[in-house]
Amino acid sequence: MASSSDANVTDIFRPRETPSSAVVKNAIVVALGIIINYINGTLIHTFRKHQIFHLNPRYILFVHLVINDIIQLTTTISLFLSSYIFYQINVSVCCLIIVLAIFTTFNTPLNLAVMAMECYIAVCFPLRHNELCTIRRTYILIGCIWALSSISVLTDIFIAVATEPIIFAARAANSKKSNSDTTKARNTILLHGFQLLLCMLTYVQDHITYMM
Repeated sequence: MASSSDANVTDIFRPRETPSSAVVKNAIVVALGIIINYINGTLIHTFRKHQIFHLNPRYILFVHLVINDIIQLTTTISLFLSSYIFYQINVSVCCLIIVLAIFTTFNTPLNLAVMAMECYIAVCFPLRHNELCTIRRTYILIGCIWALSSISVLTDIFIAVATEPIIFAARAANSKKSNSDTTKARNTILLHGFQLLLCMLTYVQDHITYMM
């Protein structure tokens, strides 16, 4: 819910709880997050250290899933901590973190589906596995995973920004300053969405260029 005096600020509402309970809860969440990300980090380090893994589509898809999990865990923990540390948070920053969390959440089942397809081909068509599951196609599929997630997420964001003035309460204000702040906030969100789309294109840029 946006503040009527500042369109770039979002109020964060939290249930009442004792300070000691909040500290313990946050400590447990952060500790678990650090442990899981450390384990995931060692997996990525192992992947990078052994060149043979770079030539296997199964390991490429697996390490992409690990990286996706790291981003998802980091963004969700950041949102959780922000709800306790800040009473208000910048709308564009909040939306950027949420978009990353949603992207990675959508990516997980898609990545698992592609991994299952690769295993199916390896078992049912072993003689054609090397032909069908190439490194180039693997990276293209990873780009498609992000593209499919972006279609769902960015479409919802654009529709919400265009049709839901509850998002920016200051939109209804008559003052020039309020209208200006609302426009800046909306443009910031759209800019971040466009930046994310450009970032996703880097996954397939080299391979598309190679194919052309």
